[in-house]
Parts: sequence; structure tokens; C-alpha cells
Amino acid sequence: SQKIRLSVFVLFNLNNKMNATTPSVQNYTQENATYGFQQTELFFSGPEPIAIIVIISVIFFVGILGNVALLSYVICCNRLTSPHNIFSTNLAVGDLLTLIVAMPFLSSIYIMTTWPFGELVCKFSEFTYTLSTTITVFMITALSVERYRLLTLHPPSLNLTSASVTSFILWLLAIMLAIPDLVSAETLAFGDFRYCVPYRVNWGETYAKTMVAIKFTCHFAVPLFIITACYCMIGRNLISRKSQFHSCLYEENHSASEEEVLRNSKRKRMAALVLVLVLLFVLTWLPRHVYVLWYHFDSSPYDTTWHIIKLVGICLMYCNSALNPVVFFCFDSTFRDCVCFCCRKPQFQRDLEEYTEIPHNSIVLTEINQCQDATNV
Repeated sequence: SQKIRLSVFVLFNLNNKMNATTPSVQNYTQENATYGFQQTELFFSGPEPIAIIVIISVIFFVGILGNVALLSYVICCNRLTSPHNIFSTNLAVGDLLTLIVAMPFLSSIYIMTTWPFGELVCKFSEFTYTLSTTITVFMITALSVERYRLLTLHPPSLNLTSASVTSFILWLLAIMLAIPDLVSAETLAFGDFRYCVPYRVNWGETYAKTMVAIKFTCHFAVPLFIITACYCMIGRNLISRKSQFHSCLYEENHSASEEEVLRNSKRKRMAALVLVLVLLFVLTWLPRHVYVLWYHFDSSPYDTTWHIIKLVGICLMYCNSALNPVVFFCFDSTFRDCVCFCCRKPQFQRDLEEYTEIPHNSIVLTEINQCQDATNV
């Protein structure tokens, strides 16, 4: 009743997979790191591979279109005018890196019985996967911290230069965290089969468990703690401001300007956008982390339930990169109108150019500077 582990012998005798081991790789599993692919007789037959291909394809095209549209809008319309937009741009770059480089290679393990790309691509795909995952998490955390500073500090201490430097440092940290995977990833040949594994077999399971724990801490636990702390302080600050604002209205006989009301509304809506990104991050990554932690630190057997959690976790974590620009589309009216105009006939292009020159009710990318100015009042 031990957990199913994929060993050399298992590859040639799947019917005895529950008890099969070999002396050289007795505790070795191809799922000893950031992703898993415990194969069974049924996995490469039936509708499952087809379903995975369809889902991954939809995620790929939606994510590419959304992130390219967001980057084009920010860069072409000269919206790199605030720390928020700088972090958002880096987030889109990280998502594109996931979708274009990491996802196609790593998803192949769910639809192919062997790794056809060679060891160099194996190392590069593992490195890129960790890099893109790390930078995505770091940028979401940076957005939350930036929201906290903008909504609570007077004036906000984060400017364009410091945001650019912060982004550069976060990229360096992400690269440093991904380098071990570049070194440890390798391909293993088992007869006619070849597999890409993120950690070397002769390094042992202790190394794999250590790396899993480090990545869970850096990719989920610590960022979630920072984000939660920021939003608790943001919520307390907004409640305090609301009380002060209503008191001011009463004392000044409702003489507060409409501009102040609009400023408060914008602050809350901008915070809401980042909060949705955070909730999306938690919901899409939690199943994957639960599965990986269970696999490495629990001895219970691998069954249908965990197989479903594994596949759902893989699809959801890639969905995160595709859904981030959708959140911006829903919350940023100018970005949404820009996309809608681009989908219409050419005669609307002139209207679009005129429209983007006028300050509208864009929550994130258009009126962010106005909100920053408002915090100085």
C-alpha cells in the first residue's frame, strides 16, 4: 500500500507498479520536484490526453492575446507613468514567459510517453518555469505593497525610479532562485524512454524535498503573508478614512467636494483590482502546492483523487498567466475600450487615438497618476 512511484522497473512492468523497485533508483520518482507525471496504464489512452491538449491550447491562445494586448497598450500608449504600471508590465512579461517557453515543454509530459527535446531544452524549460513562476509571484506581491504605500503613505515613497530598480532586483532574485534547476535538471533514459527530471537522481530525495520546501516558501507562503498584511492595513486605513470623511461631511455641513469623493472611490477600486489578482493567484496555485507537498511529505497512496488534483492543479496554475490580463480588462475601462476599438473597423482608429488622449475613468493605467497626486493632498 505504498504510494505509486515511477521507477525503472515500473516503466517495463506497469502491472506490478505498486511493489516494483530497482536497487539503483529504489526511491526515485520522476515526480520529485515542481511538477509530476506518475504514469499509469490508463493515462496515455482514452480522453484524458485530448482534454489536456484542448485545455492547454485554450489557455495558451487566450493568455498570449491578453498579455500581448496589455503590453501593447501600456507601451504604445505611453502608460509607463507609474510604479503600478511598471509592475503590471513585468507581470505580463512573466506571464508571457510562462505561456510561450515553459508551458509547451512542461505540458508535453502529460501528452507524450517520452521526452523528445534533449537535455539542453530540459534544463532550459525547468529554469524558465521556475523563473517565470517566481517573477509572477514577486510582481503580484510588489503590486500589493505598492497599493499599501499609495493608499496609506503621504506622499507615497515609491516613484518611477525606485519601482524600476525594485523590478530589476526582483528579476535578479528570480534568476538566482531558478539557477539551481538549470544545474540539477537532466534527462534519464530508461530503455526506449527518455524523461526530463528537475533534480538529479544521485542527489537524493532530501535535496528534492528541500527545494520543494524552499519554493513553497518563496512562491506561496511568504508572498501570501506579505499580501495579507498589506491588505489588512489597507482595509484598516480605508475604514479610518471613511470615518474621518463622514465626520468632515457632518462638521462642514456636507461641503466636501465631489473631487474628494471621486478620489476615495478610485483608491478603493484600484485596491480591489490588485485584491482580485491576489485571490486569483491563491485559487489557481493552491491546488498545485497542496499536491506537491502531499507527494513529497506524505506516504499515503496515489489514487484517483490525487490524480485529479494533480491535473487540475497543472491547468489552474497555467490559467493564472492567462487570466491576469482578463482582470485588467474587467477593471480598467480605458484598456477595455482600447481592445474593443481595435476589434472594430479601421475608421474607429482615429476615434481611439482621440479617446486615449482624454482622461477617462480608467482605474489602473490611465488615472493612476491622478490618484497618486490625490494622496499628496
